[in-house]
Amino acid sequence: MFDTSYSPKGVNGYQIWQNAKKLGGYFVNNELAGVGFTVPTDNKTIANSIWSAEWTWGAVFMARKLAMEYDRAGRNDLANNLRTDMWNMVKHLQQPMKLDKENIWMGGGMRGTDGGYLYANKRFFIPWGWYANPLEATSSTAWAVLWDFGFNPFELGGGFNTTFYSTQCANNPPDKDVLAKLAKYYDYAPTH
Repeated sequence: MFDTSYSPKGVNGYQIWQNAKKLGGYFVNNELAGVGFTVPTDNKTIANSIWSAEWTWGAVFMARKLAMEYDRAGRNDLANNLRTDMWNMVKHLQQPMKLDKENIWMGGGMRGTDGGYLYANKRFFIPWGWYANPLEATSSTAWAVLWDFGFNPFELGGGFNTTFYSTQCANNPPDKDVLAKLAKYYDYAPTH
């Protein structure tokens, strides 16, 4: 659990998420569908036209985790708002894509007919020197698989009360001394 009383200059996880939605949110009929990369170049109009399934799935996991933390801190109002954002993003992501006759994304969700997810809804130059492309991508699809299994990749064992460990690792439990073995393998002496 995190300490919600510490808030430098009034900033907290919930407020950061509100700012992220304002700057990079992708909306369908005024409902949050996900996130993209940027605001338009005039930096005034808040109408992002880039939607990334990979980044949106990451935002889904963040919203779920943050909602759980706010519930623990007794801020059910903020937790409920985060869950609403989470479920709206999931709903929009999982809708089938609408394609034109040349298989160009024309709307709908980000899920392809084979279950893969587009990286982005359109080609977009990312300031880090590469392009987001409207192609089904392993990075986007992997997040969807993690969602389907209820697996949180940011928590040892999968978190979120997942059954992944008990169903996938039942016959291969982790060694109790795995850290010692890793230290020995890498010739590393723990300092604690």
